[in-house]
Amino acid sequence: MTKLHKKSAENAQEVAELFKLLEQNESKQQGSQELIDKLRAQVEQLQAEKNTLQKATKHHVANRLDLMGKAQCKAADLMK
Repeated sequence: MTKLHKKSAENAQEVAELFKLLEQNESKQQGSQELIDKLRAQVEQLQAEKNTLQKATKHHVANRLDLMGKAQCKAADLMK
């Protein structure tokens, strides 16, 4: 085998290894993107749940304040 053939074979081996690494990298990137998409969906779901809880809490607080106000009025009427 000549030097040229030997070098050509080495280069072919390197190219094959580089393609293998490229395929592995692409697979990892795809997996990472899928994970990012899942996490993004979870964040959106959590934000929606947080907004729902905030609205429910505000409604509950408003109701409690209203009841406290009515109770104070009744107490004031009873004290007359």
